[in-house]
Amino acid sequence: MGGEDTVEDMFTYLMMNTPEPDEEKIRLYCNESVRHFDWLVEMGVPFNDTMYKGKHVLRMTDECLIWSGNEEVYPFREKAKPAPRGHKVAQVGELGGAKMMECLTAEALGVRFVYDAHVHNLVRQDGKIVGVSDRVFGEEKGSVRARRAVILAAGQFTENEYLLGQAPFAALDASVGQATYRAFTLGGLDVSVDGEVVAAHGSAIPGLYAIGGYASNIAQDGTGYSSGTGIGESTFF
Repeated sequence: MGGEDTVEDMFTYLMMNTPEPDEEKIRLYCNESVRHFDWLVEMGVPFNDTMYKGKHVLRMTDECLIWSGNEEVYPFREKAKPAPRGHKVAQVGELGGAKMMECLTAEALGVRFVYDAHVHNLVRQDGKIVGVSDRVFGEEKGSVRARRAVILAAGQFTENEYLLGQAPFAALDASVGQATYRAFTLGGLDVSVDGEVVAAHGSAIPGLYAIGGYASNIAQDGTGYSSGTGIGESTFF
């Protein structure tokens, strides 16, 4: 299965493919990519020892290794040797992300989940974020104190009217029988290599972290997005 790849080729490709690349983050992500994959396997995330050799957008099979970006096209192929770098969870269709989260959260013993909760405020005390306020189906539930830190991991910011108002928009023909589009947001809060949210003045906000689609790491916008980058970085940074 698969083909040959090197850290340098992966690094070069992601640096070229990311609109505003953070060299430190991308270097770490590439250097630790094999250990990252091995860790996911150790955590029980299933991957098949197979490869899907065609180009794909929405692939309804469960092969693992995939061509998920623009590795084979100019100018990327001129600078970095093309290689399939996407790894899809062994799940038919597009439910691999959900399966991965199911495996990872199963290991998070002692964590209490509150579903259908809308977090609408962060709680600050003595300059540090110490909790959140939430409501469930419109009913205020008060505030929850964080023991160590608050991690923003909502997946994306499609419910944030202010951020959506800042985003660029395009008109797409989504007529029945003509095209099928799936939309989600990319980019987000500026974060350090350790996931700390960075304020406009450049300093980290104590007690506040962001991951996945809520943070701006490698997957920053649609022009530089390789399928799988978002969920890959969400389990890494």
